[in-house]
Amino acid sequence: MKLTNRNKKVTPEFASAVTSNGAETKPVVTKVRKAVKTAPYSIEVQYPQEGEKVYKGHYAIRVDVLNVANVHISINNGDWQSCRETSGHYWFDWYPSEAGSFRLVARATGPDGRETKSTIRTCKVI
Repeated sequence: MKLTNRNKKVTPEFASAVTSNGAETKPVVTKVRKAVKTAPYSIEVQYPQEGEKVYKGHYAIRVDVLNVANVHISINNGDWQSCRETSGHYWFDWYPSEAGSFRLVARATGPDGRETKSTIRTCKVI
């Protein structure tokens, strides 16, 4: 018997039904699930929120992530800068001096050495 769907596999129950000499039994076929690649840690820039307007001077960027060794942030594809942990969140004290649009990306490194990056968060300094 030829299977026409490659996402299915033959189970032992199906194989015994095909080889038995008795009455026909309904074959049992199950779908094969593909492995899904997941990020090791979920990390997100919480503040500023997407499209938020930020004033020049001081702004504390907040990053949320759990069970990691360290967290860094990059502003406009610049160097990675360390964040500090306080009150269950990671923070970066940012002092924007120029008006314009900015792109923020955070990355977390877990105790096993794997890294995960957040989605890009944009904001405007006014």
